This record gives sequence, C-alpha cells and structure tokens, in this order.
Amino acid sequence: MKHFCKLNVISTVFAVVFVLIAEYLMNDYGLRERFGFENEQEIRIIEGAVWATCGIVTCLGAILTHVWMKQRPSVFWSMLLWFPYAILLIRVGAFLLPERHPADSGSYAVGMILLLLAFVYPFFVGLTVLIGFAWPSRENNLKANTWETTEENRPES
Repeated sequence: MKHFCKLNVISTVFAVVFVLIAEYLMNDYGLRERFGFENEQEIRIIEGAVWATCGIVTCLGAILTHVWMKQRPSVFWSMLLWFPYAILLIRVGAFLLPERHPADSGSYAVGMILLLLAFVYPFFVGLTVLIGFAWPSRENNLKANTWETTEENRPES
C-alpha cells in the first residue's frame, strides 16, 4: 500500500508541472487582470516564476522517484497516472479561478498547443522517471567499493 501511495504522489507531482503550464497558457489574461499585472516586466517575472517552478518540481519528481521507488519498474506507471491527476487539478483551478469575461478564455491555438503538449508530456515524464530510476544508488556504490577481507584475498603481512 505504501508503494501505491508513493506512486500516486509522484504522479501528482508530474501532473502539477503540466497543470502549471496549462493554466498559465489558458488563463494568461485572467491572471493579469486578477492580480493587476500591467507592466511587461511584471509579466516576465511571472513567466520566469512559472518556468522555474516547473524545473524545480521536475527535479523533485526525479528525486522522489530515486529515493522512494528504489529502482522498482512499476514507477513507469506514472507515465499514465499523471493524466487523471492533471484533469482533477485543472478542474480545481477552473473552480478557484473562473473566467470573469468571455474574452479571457484561451484561443483555439492554445488548445492545439495543449493537445500537443498532452501527447508529448508522457515522454518527458518517462525521461524524468528514467533519470530517477537509473541514477546510481549510494547503497550500491558503497557495496561496490567495499573490499571484504577473506582468507583468499588477505594481504600478506
């Protein structure tokens, strides 16, 4: 059961990255209006914060994969399990940040970009999980570097 919960937490972490990008693309004008960002410099700061958060959360996903899953192949299920969590988080975001004006909704091009992103994103998740999965464990390095003294390989004194 612990393994199942850890797998779902990792999948949720990967869904958060997708949702951050999707919400920023879809609610760009609404976020500007809601929080009062009018200056181009403030908008660039918000964009940088979104991308920095995505990078940090992606590294967190790789670290959690490495620490929690200990090279279990079932972690690759997170390539599919992120999707239901992304839908749930998008619904929560739509509830918390509703559209105030019909003009605030995203264009059709943004929808096509999100469809492409939803198609490519499992490969990104798979690469991140593979990095966390294949990262050499400290325990394995310690075992490989220890030299057990036995009668056969005992140095002569």
